[in-house]
Amino acid sequence: MVRLEDYPIDRILCSPTLRCQQTVQPLARDRSLEVKPLATLGLDAGPSHLRALFWDRALHNAVLCTHGETISRLFAALFVEGLVVESVPESPLDWPKGSTWVLQRTEQRRVHGRFLAPLALEGRQSAGP
Repeated sequence: MVRLEDYPIDRILCSPTLRCQQTVQPLARDRSLEVKPLATLGLDAGPSHLRALFWDRALHNAVLCTHGETISRLFAALFVEGLVVESVPESPLDWPKGSTWVLQRTEQRRVHGRFLAPLALEGRQSAGP
């Protein structure tokens, strides 16, 4: 199974909300990185600022943590621009809580996406038959 430990991470950026910061803290500790809150990843993020952040080449190997509403705005633009998805959840525009999308940009301004489903938490019973 592919997880984030399979990828290099140089920076962690997140929404200024406490919940987003708490989400990336374990990863930050594991990688000995600081978490940098950015208003651009907040609930009120404007689509043009969000896209500019995403395409910023200085963000090589960066983790961006934000909200479903913010992800929706980014993905809507990326799908119009031709996002290529490698592994698809039920809906190509799906991001259940706890899930991750690994997005890789190309020099031709194309984006390849890989969906990583949320990890099952130990001790939690699954809702099975």
